[in-house]
Amino acid sequence: MMRMKFLVSLVLLAGSTFAQTPNQADLQKLVTGVYTADQIPGAMLSVVPLSGTGAVTVTAGVANLQSNTPLNTSMTMRIGSNTKTFTATVILQLIGSNAIIPGTTSPLTLDTTATQVLGTQALANIPYANQITMRMLLSMTSGIYDYNDDAFQELIYDNPGAAWTPQQILNTLQGKQPLYPPNSSCSQCPNSCIRNTNCWNYSNTNYIILGMVIEKMTNDTAANQLQQRIFNPLRLTSTSLPSAQALPGTPSNGYQASGLTTTCGNAVGPKSQYDDVTTCYNPTSAWTAGAMVSSFGDLQTWLKALVSGSLLTPAMQAARTTWVQGDIEGIPIQYGLGIMQVQAVQGNAGTTFWGHAGEFWGYATVMMQGNTPQCQVQVLDLVNAMEGVEVHGAIPPSYAALFFGAGGMTCGGQTIGSAKKNVQTLRSKGTGPAFWGHEQN
Repeated sequence: MMRMKFLVSLVLLAGSTFAQTPNQADLQKLVTGVYTADQIPGAMLSVVPLSGTGAVTVTAGVANLQSNTPLNTSMTMRIGSNTKTFTATVILQLIGSNAIIPGTTSPLTLDTTATQVLGTQALANIPYANQITMRMLLSMTSGIYDYNDDAFQELIYDNPGAAWTPQQILNTLQGKQPLYPPNSSCSQCPNSCIRNTNCWNYSNTNYIILGMVIEKMTNDTAANQLQQRIFNPLRLTSTSLPSAQALPGTPSNGYQASGLTTTCGNAVGPKSQYDDVTTCYNPTSAWTAGAMVSSFGDLQTWLKALVSGSLLTPAMQAARTTWVQGDIEGIPIQYGLGIMQVQAVQGNAGTTFWGHAGEFWGYATVMMQGNTPQCQVQVLDLVNAMEGVEVHGAIPPSYAALFFGAGGMTCGGQTIGSAKKNVQTLRSKGTGPAFWGHEQN
């Protein structure tokens, strides 16, 4: 049984200096090589200098295996855990504006607990809920069990079109214990941290609870709050938090290896090795943790706002970018409040990127922006499959390979040969599917 998470975490490669202009020919070789090796339907990679000139977009494969429609940057796609960056922003806006918790005279703060907003009944299946703060939820230091486990996946595969409420999602956690008490030190979670740091574990449950906080605080839907607070001000016309199975706009189709679910998705591809699951899965099972839809164009605009903090107060942006050291299978990452920091080239601080990545059935995406003087570029990529066919039920980290390859070449001075070598090193370390959000049992 394969386990999918809406988030994907990040690994590190090696390299050195910065190239001002992306090399289109080498980026095309990178994408074509990943597409061929992983037998994916299609892949798209954009490297966009923040100067606004010299942007390069390359593709391999197609957006639709039946019509052979090519991929393009205006297409909509499910962006998985990139959703978390938006959800966290709304929470930080509410905190920054001193929004009052309903029924009290107290403002929402980073130290407000989940039960102070939602009460104890809604969080009955969340141990330590009265100790878990907004900061812990945002930074993944709450210790909460991730609802998106094998048992939940079985429910989804049995009935992919079923709608879920946030409370129904939390109800699946009955009897599931946390990994550690909230904000624990490293000695309490030796397999989930780096020495002298706090415990950290990726859990989608944190961001379901944060969505519930948004709705409680505003007496409005999370979808409408995202629309009013982020999508409209930034004119993100292709971005939404849909509850319907059909994608708005003109989407790239999404695919998974055939046979994972037998209730929807027609078999396609040269050997019928893929199921077209574009409209198969109900996004409410991911909600404010991973259900959003967007396009490359909108994500470029959003990345600039996310990294600059233009929609937040300076105090909230400073809090957002206070990092917690995470550790997944021995690979370090840093996590802020709904944002990731990673070096595209291990040990080279000049290749530091901020952003996120994510998966939803049929789609895997990365959105990262360089945040150093020598790395003033955005790297965005899409793979329109969540499970590949090279190993049934698991995909080599294709979208990881695209990001680290492009980041290494553009900001780390790597040649196409060294970038490809490092991608292979990444795969051979065994950090592949499980590290990027898939686990086999």
